[in-house]
Amino acid sequence: MQIKSSISASLIDIHIFLIIWLGQLVSTVGSGLTSFALGVWVYLETDSATMFALNILAYTMPGILFSPLIGSITDRTDRLLVMILSDVGAGFTTLGI
Repeated sequence: MQIKSSISASLIDIHIFLIIWLGQLVSTVGSGLTSFALGVWVYLETDSATMFALNILAYTMPGILFSPLIGSITDRTDRLLVMILSDVGAGFTTLGI
């Protein structure tokens, strides 16, 4: 009976992990597509490759600059909470555009 309960518990854990993983995948793909679409829109509106490049740079640089600091903070806190807060922040930023 103990083996059966541990198998069902591990299946529940895998199910929860897959839900969180799929949500994170959708969020990451959506953020990337939003960044690219915004860059294309900037290029079409301004007809300037420089403005397009600056837009992509503005999207990429915060991740490069803040990753070491945020990574060390995330290692000390609840990762699920950090993931939820970052996705909510990304959603509000996208709505602000």
